[in-house]
Amino acid sequence: MELYTQRLYFRELSLNDSDKIHTLHLLPETDQFNTLGIPDSIEKTQKLISEWLEAQNELPRKKYVFCIENKINKFIGLIGINLGKTAYKNAEIWYKIHPKYWGCYQKPNMLYFRKIAMYE
Repeated sequence: MELYTQRLYFRELSLNDSDKIHTLHLLPETDQFNTLGIPDSIEKTQKLISEWLEAQNELPRKKYVFCIENKINKFIGLIGINLGKTAYKNAEIWYKIHPKYWGCYQKPNMLYFRKIAMYE
């Protein structure tokens, strides 16, 4: 699945993204808001990515994780949505943005992502 805004590209992640995701998770600024903590190794990051990849094949699907890139294909961060119980029609949206891009893209584009994710 791929989603586009005027400024950003959201694509499902792959194991090829391990280095970028691991680097993002190592940043102290990102870790400040991270419930996972800083991973000890690239292998721990790859294990987490593998779990996210397995969730792509679950039916019905409850979790989505996307890499966020700008128009020149520069990795900006991650965004995910975890769907709640169908009866409640709710979801949890989370994102991790490289501090270099804080304040540049988030609000309008993340709200667009929420709109698409909730109604598609």
